[in-house]
Amino acid sequence: FRSAYHSPAPVPIVLAGVKLFSTAIWVPPLFGVAGLLIGTLYWLLDDYLETPLSKRSPSTTQTLAAVVFFAANYVCSGFLSSSGWGVGALAFLLATWAALEWRIFDDTATGLIVGALTAVGGTLIEVFLINAPWWDLYAYTQADAFGVDSWIPWVYFCGAPAVGCVSRLI
Repeated sequence: FRSAYHSPAPVPIVLAGVKLFSTAIWVPPLFGVAGLLIGTLYWLLDDYLETPLSKRSPSTTQTLAAVVFFAANYVCSGFLSSSGWGVGALAFLLATWAALEWRIFDDTATGLIVGALTAVGGTLIEVFLINAPWWDLYAYTQADAFGVDSWIPWVYFCGAPAVGCVSRLI
């Protein structure tokens, strides 16, 4: 399945001699920066909003489950998009999935705010990267809004609680 293509050609990501996947060389650093920003927002807002310590202390199991739940959302979004799901049905499914990710693994005002900021910010960054006239980094195969798939904010929202759990765990 493929919901987007990246340029330049993808490079393999290998762990212990096993190829996990391929991606454009600029994607992992961009994801790393995003993770640092999201994690920092969690730390700052948890302090500012006085999030109870019990909500700031996910277990390792809870954190891993949140990451797996998000990764499944990420993979399914591309698979279902390329499988002919309508935009409305896919957006509804991904919005429900994102709400469940937040409710099950976060359930804090911080998580809701950071999820919304991640959804908006991540989508706007993608719109910029796709539409900047001086490069051709990537494109969605079925873009329907400003060069991106209109359901992508829900994938970003879903990622915030997973990153939040990781940042709270460390």
